[in-house]
Amino acid sequence: RARQVVLAGFGGETYRVRQQELFQPFTKLSGARVVEAAWDYGKFVSMVNAPNPEWDMIDFDGYSAAALIHQGKAPGRLADWVRRCDLVDAKYRDYAGGSYAYSVVLGWSTELDGTPSSWADFFDLRKFPGKRAFPKSIYAGTVEIALLADGVPKDKLYPLDFDRAFAKLDTIKSSLVFYDSYAQGQQYMAQGSTSMIATANSRVIQLKNEGRKVDWTYQDGILYPWGAFGLTRNAPNADAANALVDYLSTPDA
Repeated sequence: RARQVVLAGFGGETYRVRQQELFQPFTKLSGARVVEAAWDYGKFVSMVNAPNPEWDMIDFDGYSAAALIHQGKAPGRLADWVRRCDLVDAKYRDYAGGSYAYSVVLGWSTELDGTPSSWADFFDLRKFPGKRAFPKSIYAGTVEIALLADGVPKDKLYPLDFDRAFAKLDTIKSSLVFYDSYAQGQQYMAQGSTSMIATANSRVIQLKNEGRKVDWTYQDGILYPWGAFGLTRNAPNADAANALVDYLSTPDA
């Protein structure tokens, strides 16, 4: 019955493509258009149980979805008729529709003297000076990145050694610049405020395609096996929001 779904998303290249390839076909099928809101995790947390939330749903990562569930602030339960997506771990499928996989990758300014090739280079302030852009409110494989940079082999990462990771992070603490959104991280790199960045692959690809003086690598990229679409519990357009999750969980989508 609802004629729209209000989705808090990340915008950018990913969402331009998503509008064309997913949201517009969904609207054609359902009659409900997808209205994008600016992404804000804290705002979603404040409205997830609100009686009259502004949003129907948010696009976020599996870590955030799991954390909310374990904290007793679970997103709205999906309707029984919504197909459960096997991209999502089984114990979270009632609360999260699979969105997409992506990698957190290393990006750098091509004005640096030399070419970084690993997370160890991200931590090497002497060889590659400058500030490092890092996400503020998204878990970007931070502990894994630090341990890889400290020489831990990939097949020995788990269980995670948090003390070792935090000690490694302390070595560049004063050089970290935290961004609130992926777009802000792009801005830091584009204007030269930072010389390296840990960010979603699509964001640094976009910068490079725009002719910015950046490059990047998938080497040691941190793969997110699932993102998530979480609903507010009292979503004003709940039927259309559930329908969107159902559509996005089809094999074709």
